[in-house]
Amino acid sequence: MRIKHPKDGNVIDNKILSKKLIRSLVDHGSLKKYREQSMIEKSKHRKEISETIIRVQEEERIRIGHELHDNVNQILSVSRLFVDMLVPVGEDQKNIKSKSIEYILLAIEEIRKLSKELAAPQLKDERLKDSIQSLIDDLHLTDIVKIELIYDHESELLSQGRKVTIFRIVQEQLKNIIKYSFAKKVEIMLQSKDGNTELIIKDDGIGFDPKQTHRGIGLFNMQERTKFYNGSVEIQTAPGKGCTLIVTIPNSN
Repeated sequence: MRIKHPKDGNVIDNKILSKKLIRSLVDHGSLKKYREQSMIEKSKHRKEISETIIRVQEEERIRIGHELHDNVNQILSVSRLFVDMLVPVGEDQKNIKSKSIEYILLAIEEIRKLSKELAAPQLKDERLKDSIQSLIDDLHLTDIVKIELIYDHESELLSQGRKVTIFRIVQEQLKNIIKYSFAKKVEIMLQSKDGNTELIIKDDGIGFDPKQTHRGIGLFNMQERTKFYNGSVEIQTAPGKGCTLIVTIPNSN
């Protein structure tokens, strides 16, 4: 069959037209497939960058933690020895010496706590559950708050970056609870649900009005870490109603 071109009236072979149409459709399909593949590659590349950023951040935290513990605390310990060697004259100088040693010891202890927080966890040789439980056990020694951990073992199948992200969020939120909430009980739930890992931290503290509270660096860090994995952070709270933090991270994306 032959048809005429609508503009110049030339006869066009229908077979030739069909071939051109098929070739056009094939080319369009190939282009679509290429675009989809390109998007997949870009997404994969972004995830690799995110994983690298988190890994580098953790390495830097560990380095700073070790530096504080091994170097700065050593300097303070030597300073304490020098101060201890001083022979004060009079009651005022004795009080100054005593206070100086007291503050140096306080600084050493604070740096020790900070270095431990920065350097933990490696999460290479132990499970995520064990790292969280170790953090809880340390807090139980203070007898400030009782913490219950409800744990889904499937969370151990998460990538290293996701495990570190979850641990850091638990660490940050427990710090907030102890510092601001006056809570007596805290429940931490970590579970796999519909292809996601859901972390829920609920306390019975004084709560707050989220509309009147400025977003702190702690919450900002939680949101930024979660964004790496296309996750979300939600806070449910009100004055006198405690606080519930809900973090959702896709198991893979």
